[in-house]
Amino acid sequence: QFDGADVTLLTSTSQHGDGTEYDASAVTGFTTKDKETYLVVSGGYQNHQSILAGDRGFSNYQDAYDYATGHVTRAASLTSPGGRLDATSIGPGGMRPPGCTSDVCRPTGSGFTNFTVPDDTYNEAATNYLYTPSSRYNLFGTAGNRLTENMTLIVELLYLHRNSDRQLSPVAFQADTPISKDSIYNPLGGDILDYRRRMTELGPRKYLDQITMTQLVVGANGTVPKELGILKDWTWEVSHNYGVTDSVNGTLGVKVPNDPSTRIQYIIRQPNGTHLVIPCV
Repeated sequence: QFDGADVTLLTSTSQHGDGTEYDASAVTGFTTKDKETYLVVSGGYQNHQSILAGDRGFSNYQDAYDYATGHVTRAASLTSPGGRLDATSIGPGGMRPPGCTSDVCRPTGSGFTNFTVPDDTYNEAATNYLYTPSSRYNLFGTAGNRLTENMTLIVELLYLHRNSDRQLSPVAFQADTPISKDSIYNPLGGDILDYRRRMTELGPRKYLDQITMTQLVVGANGTVPKELGILKDWTWEVSHNYGVTDSVNGTLGVKVPNDPSTRIQYIIRQPNGTHLVIPCV
């Protein structure tokens, strides 16, 4: 039981002006003068904004530390938005990518050039969430009414809804299946066994989670009447508890099996001049 009202407000932000948090909660309740009936209601709302790893110097890159030598190596992905082709993986009948003088190449608008490290590598860490965004609101209520000296009706209701997102760097395409020499996008004349590219056009990979929980409790409790002798100090409770939890999960920026909007396809040039589309991922 609670008589009165209480409100709490909280806000905070980082010294960089991001990751702002808002939190508000309130509770109120009353009890009748005869102490036979009471009601308590509370609610809350919370929202926390995101911080990207690229917004902080200590998390902008992934570093590997060698404890034996004390040497720090900056990690970077070879799967870049510009693409990376292993020239040694080109099958029989294929030619060396024009304009590329090394075994590892990347496409340009007019041909190919050498793939160089670290200039052409990709930083996977910067677009990850350092602090995941989330929001939550909840409502709770409880009430009771004394029917007799030995019996009280009780009701409780709880509702909670939470949203939270996770984010990673854009998905990496790696040609685990050879790119056919007959593809209209393959100008090299031989099957390509090792080609990879960061698919930034899909945006970062996002995983969206929504959870909703509802609970209702209805029942009665009390004490055993003194007239029952040896059971007079006993208490009892009978209640029904109903609860439902729903979870909705979504993804953005990833290849979804059997989803044409995210499917990668091979387009094969046929001898009669027509094109054959073959889904592969």
